[in-house]
Amino acid sequence: MKKVIFILLPLILLALFLYLKLNSRSDGQEVSQVITNTPDFMITEESDVSPNVTQIPGIDIEGFKVVWLIVRDFGKIDLKSNLETKLTSTEAFINDKCKYLVNAGFFGEDGKHIGLFVENGDVISSSEQNNLFNGFLAVDNSTAVISDDVPLNPKNAVQSGPLLYMSGKPIQLNINSQEPARRIVSAVSEQKEIIYLAFYLPSNNLSGPT
Repeated sequence: MKKVIFILLPLILLALFLYLKLNSRSDGQEVSQVITNTPDFMITEESDVSPNVTQIPGIDIEGFKVVWLIVRDFGKIDLKSNLETKLTSTEAFINDKCKYLVNAGFFGEDGKHIGLFVENGDVISSSEQNNLFNGFLAVDNSTAVISDDVPLNPKNAVQSGPLLYMSGKPIQLNINSQEPARRIVSAVSEQKEIIYLAFYLPSNNLSGPT
């Protein structure tokens, strides 16, 4: 079994958000995008590039739908802030010739990123101490790391959270929110793959676990 390190990208904050909507066909080959405004992780993957992005058909766990996307070619991942352009996911998808879109981080009522946000080496927003957003996902062309330490000179990085697992062990969470919502999780496997997961109710893809 693969050991993975998880960082939760929760979908609730006093702001608008982009969420990943993965609706698998029976053959597991389709991932659809949802139209909203927010920063996007964009996986630009050509069909003739190897290794390919792999989207695995979803499964049901205790009434929740779980779907996930595995990325092995990190050079095809771009992180872009959308706070100024405010493109819908469809517009970003077309403009940047993306194959998949995944939400990345949060912004506050002031319209600024919460915590670290590094886009192609440029620090758009600095890291901050935050008990909820206590993790960092850093990606460059050959490596991907999830950690509670601020990454040094990353190509792309985003602060989010809370961290769920480290070194295969669950982290105790002290979160009072009981509001059900779809949850997006990112992970890095022992094989150094990036895995994005979405948890939601089949009857309402905006709702999910507390």
